[in-house]
Amino acid sequence: EPLDADPVLYVSFARPDGTELRCPDYISHCELKLCEGTKIDELQLSREWHNKCPIPAGDYTTRVSVRLLDMESSEEFIGDGRVVVTFIIENGGEIVDCVYFTVDVEE
Repeated sequence: EPLDADPVLYVSFARPDGTELRCPDYISHCELKLCEGTKIDELQLSREWHNKCPIPAGDYTTRVSVRLLDMESSEEFIGDGRVVVTFIIENGGEIVDCVYFTVDVEE
């Protein structure tokens, strides 16, 4: 089914042991509108469907590149270098998809 009820992508971060991490503003926004977004992240993410709803059902691919700032808060966030990233897509307040994966951060 197409996404047409103000779909939103929520991004969250955690340590492999389940400890939740605060969303670092310098990396990305953690609540992204999938239609009619105005933030740079939203515009890049929604390029394939031209930032308009409804979003037709299908497979979409995007690339994300993150530059970590050389600061103490970055080191605290990275910890041992393994961070679990979770993406949840809601459409009209209902969860329609969820995926998570571990990212290994290297120097």
